[in-house]
Amino acid sequence: MAAAGPTLLLESRDAQERREWRRSKAAEFEAQVDALPYVDKEYEDPAVRAEVNRLVQEEMRRSTRTPADILAELPPVPELRTELVPMFARECERVRAGRPPTLAVDTGRYESAGKAPGGRGAEDPNAWKGAVKAAMVHLQHQDARHENLDLMLRFGPNAWRVHNQHLEAFLAKAQMEVVERKREIELLNRDRRLNQQAAAVELGRLEQAWKDGVQKNADIQTACWQLEAEIAGLKTEAEALGIITDDSMQQD
Repeated sequence: MAAAGPTLLLESRDAQERREWRRSKAAEFEAQVDALPYVDKEYEDPAVRAEVNRLVQEEMRRSTRTPADILAELPPVPELRTELVPMFARECERVRAGRPPTLAVDTGRYESAGKAPGGRGAEDPNAWKGAVKAAMVHLQHQDARHENLDLMLRFGPNAWRVHNQHLEAFLAKAQMEVVERKREIELLNRDRRLNQQAAAVELGRLEQAWKDGVQKNADIQTACWQLEAEIAGLKTEAEALGIITDDSMQQD
């Protein structure tokens, strides 16, 4: 079995649920009639466009759907799993309970490091103990900074190069996916255009046959009216000449 490539993005369960929702909606509207933009040219007529917009607005006014109905058709909201991050879970619980936010990091001990107690504190042993403790914390913090800087100088460049390589690989994969999606879209649009143009011939033939049938029915109706008028005139003339009588006309 071929080895799988590096996974750059992890697909969550919520993404899978949204994909399943889109698939179910696609199956639900599978029989929906598609538009024929490469065949139907009537919408380019401003009068037709205005009539279509009017009908759409009228349908929207008569619609009984509420915002809740529309929201019910949307994919489910992703589940917020606060248990994965305890700190975030505690903060959400604090906000939900309406408790005030906790104090931020106290930076006073860093700011006062190295400063001797003044005033009354100069004679207070506890104040000196606090100053010594703050100085020790500040010293330890500076030692940690020096150690981090040393590690960064030793390993930072290579780590940054590796990080850049990962970003370049991710960018290359994303660009390839964009190119592939654009190619699929282009092929799909081309197939739609070719299929619609091929169907346009049959649609044109059927439309012309319908127009011919309508025109033929209109011609037949006109001819029938003319014959009825001619028959009525002949009957009137025959009655005037006495060729037919009212009794014979009633029998007919």
